[in-house]
Amino acid sequence: MKRETKSAGKILDEFFARALKPSEEQTDLSRRNILRRLSAEPHSPLVANDSDPVSVVRKPSWRFRFVLAAAAVVIVLVGTMVLFRSNRGPAPIAAAEASDGTRYRFGDTVYSNAGLFLKLADGSRIEMRSQAQLSLESADDGMRIRLNSGSVIVSAAKQRAGHLYVQTKDVIVSVVGTVFLVNAEENGSRVAVIQGEVRVRQGAVEKKLRPGEQVATSPLMESVPMIKELSWSQNAPAHLALLQQSLALLQPPAIAPVSPPQEPGIPKWEAVSVKPCNEESRPPGVRGAGPRLSPGRLTLECMNVEQMITMSYIQNGERLLNSSFLIGPVNLAIKGGPAWAHTDKYMIEAKAEDTPDKNVMMGPMTRAILEDRFQLRTHREIEEVPMYAITVAKGGLKMQPVDLNDCRKFHGERTTPMEAMAAIRAGEKPLCGTVMGDVHGPNIVWYFGGQTLEGFANILSNQLDRHVLDKTGIQGNFAIYLEYMRDENTRNFQNLSPVEGTDIQPGPSIITAVEELGLKLEPTKGPRQYIVIDHVERPTEN
Repeated sequence: MKRETKSAGKILDEFFARALKPSEEQTDLSRRNILRRLSAEPHSPLVANDSDPVSVVRKPSWRFRFVLAAAAVVIVLVGTMVLFRSNRGPAPIAAAEASDGTRYRFGDTVYSNAGLFLKLADGSRIEMRSQAQLSLESADDGMRIRLNSGSVIVSAAKQRAGHLYVQTKDVIVSVVGTVFLVNAEENGSRVAVIQGEVRVRQGAVEKKLRPGEQVATSPLMESVPMIKELSWSQNAPAHLALLQQSLALLQPPAIAPVSPPQEPGIPKWEAVSVKPCNEESRPPGVRGAGPRLSPGRLTLECMNVEQMITMSYIQNGERLLNSSFLIGPVNLAIKGGPAWAHTDKYMIEAKAEDTPDKNVMMGPMTRAILEDRFQLRTHREIEEVPMYAITVAKGGLKMQPVDLNDCRKFHGERTTPMEAMAAIRAGEKPLCGTVMGDVHGPNIVWYFGGQTLEGFANILSNQLDRHVLDKTGIQGNFAIYLEYMRDENTRNFQNLSPVEGTDIQPGPSIITAVEELGLKLEPTKGPRQYIVIDHVERPTEN
């Protein structure tokens, strides 16, 4: 029989596993007795007990003293090891635990299929966007989250010692306790701070970011407003409120309303005329309301302040979060202000010093007119409201994918949605770069050429009674054909009038029609942004 050879460490481990563990008081008493005996006079004779029949006085040999000292050291070490093992407690089970109960250790890779929350051992929390992927690693002075792809929002706990790191392929973010976002894309990485302060190191360059600040590692990355960057989060309203609170703490309180400074680099007007527009003063030929442009000139024909804010602050400025469906005949995206700001119309004629781009004249240059002549002051607010979330149904997508490099460009030719989709079924290249709406008997029909699912969700927002959030996490472009019959959940935003009394069968509801595309609409809540009028005055005529 083969003899098993055991190491001394293994034998000790087996012994300690079987042995009864002494109490801390017993261990401490034994250690003190041994140390007291070792500290006795080295040349003291050993004296037998007085009751012994023979009394012997003998000096111990050096071998005896050596063995005794060695035994004492071993006993002290063993006692200390037993005490250490009994007080050490169980080793940490996991580096992180997910919201679904799954536990992850260092070295594990975490993939978020449809959004996921992680709680780290130090109390930090990470929200992963759909399709995001990260790995958990141990660092010399803390913990490292290696973000391989996608977006995460990190709510870092206060670190008692060390740091929490988030690392992508080209940037390292280090924190002690703060809330921030990191996005890893193919072109590079982007970091944005919600609360606190982070250090961002790219190569040998290190930057500090404070609330509201963000940095991208590549000029190829699209600039994304912070409010849109956070829109995918389930806690977006709370994050945006925290961001607004953090920004307010950084700004000194305003003593009195003052005129805002002219935006840097924006051309100036040479002359501006503002007059009321009513039945008596309406210029000849002006019937509707809207902008009219010519080189270096802008005319706003019979527009009220609300319409001018929509044009200059939203459509030609920074879009509102999840409010695309509010820009229509009834604009609910602007709150506050006196009644006349939503009803009274004005005729504005302005001549620029040069020939700026039309979007500049309708955007920042019109904002300058409103802030100077109308003394307009505004701010933006976030509110959580009912919405729809669009997700992928169990059967998967049932839409035609489109390669934008292999499609026909739309040049204004007359094509119906039915004809555009029939051409694809016949093997022709899809028509891209267009959105077409039409009627098909009692039904409304749409063709979306080369559209992303995010864009499709925004367009659906104009047809439904609430905004639609894209929660599919799917990239790419599709040719989408949608046919439905209008009901109480839909709006007639484009003024399409169905034809009654035809042989064409009524289509499904819009929610069922979306399901036939392999998608699903589910009620949810999400953040919606408004512009609030803080102050506005009637302008003086000139």
